[in-house]
Amino acid sequence: MRNFGGIFSLLAILMSCNSQQKENQETVLPDYYVPKRTTYYETNLSDTNAIRISDTIIYDVTIKNPEPQDDWTASCLKYVDVKAFANVIFQAIYSGRATAYDYYKETPFSIEQVRQFERNPDFRRERIGKVQFIEKWYFDEKNFAMGKKVLGLMLAYEIPDTNGKPKGYKAGLKVLLRNPAVSKFEKQDSLKKK
Repeated sequence: MRNFGGIFSLLAILMSCNSQQKENQETVLPDYYVPKRTTYYETNLSDTNAIRISDTIIYDVTIKNPEPQDDWTASCLKYVDVKAFANVIFQAIYSGRATAYDYYKETPFSIEQVRQFERNPDFRRERIGKVQFIEKWYFDEKNFAMGKKVLGLMLAYEIPDTNGKPKGYKAGLKVLLRNPAVSKFEKQDSLKKK
């Protein structure tokens, strides 16, 4: 029995020394864990420090308060001019500077199809309540700064219930934005995908 007690004591001592050694070691992630650095021109992110943390991220942002009694949302959106934003997007489409796309089919709309879309009784520019952004995200780990490149957006409009209050949103037009400054890294990525 004494032999077993001695063996257990020796094992306990060895294990505690080993765990103390591990606690003192710094955790090092393998090189493949850190994304490649890239150039990002639209912000002050350094050429050598910018890490693309999202090739594409898609998310919705509420831009019109659906509940007038919600003071917090009203406060968050008090500087958003939905009407001006919608007008700028539609003017760009009608002037040919931007192309509208069908959100579901990913096919371009003609100017006449955009006019038909606007004639839809469910749609009115003042009902636009959400924007879905399509972006790339960059992070400068050295300077602890973040930058985004907006690739496109989709305007979603409110669907009213029988009382006229918003009960949900419907996808509207999708518009891709022009981004003339594309980094070498992104050009290489797009060539690899072809």
